[in-house]
Amino acid sequence: MATLKLLAVAINTQRMGCVFFAGHELKDWRAMTKPTRSQSDAAEALQRLINNFAPDVVVTQQHRSVQGKRFHNKDLRAALNRTAAQNFVLDVTIERPREFANKYEEASALAELYPELRHEVPPARRSFAHQPARLILFDALALAHQVLQRPTQQLAAAMG
Repeated sequence: MATLKLLAVAINTQRMGCVFFAGHELKDWRAMTKPTRSQSDAAEALQRLINNFAPDVVVTQQHRSVQGKRFHNKDLRAALNRTAAQNFVLDVTIERPREFANKYEEASALAELYPELRHEVPPARRSFAHQPARLILFDALALAHQVLQRPTQQLAAAMG
């Protein structure tokens, strides 16, 4: 049986992160800033990732789940959803899991499960400091982890 290849992508107003799995093995991860400039940049970046990794499944966050005044985030996520849907991959769009008090606790917990990213866990920041760029990797990892933990539920829902 062939190994399922999964690409999970997270995006916000400042950066885009992705993680790539072959089966349950984390193979690659990236954090980028350019794709957040516009919807077309985001779509182009995802298309390049799909072309490079040739995933069977692309996991993105539901753009409807964006709260507050971050409409640019919503537009960027919608662009990712459209791009994934236009390719010959299974497009899994899910709600972002929120199981931890903050992103730093989540990053630490995920790094325990995926030690390859242990060095990417940033120290907790002070309230006035900017969020570290590499934290977006753990947003993507949380999406991938959710699908990998409940693959039949998530994949069956995506298949209709």
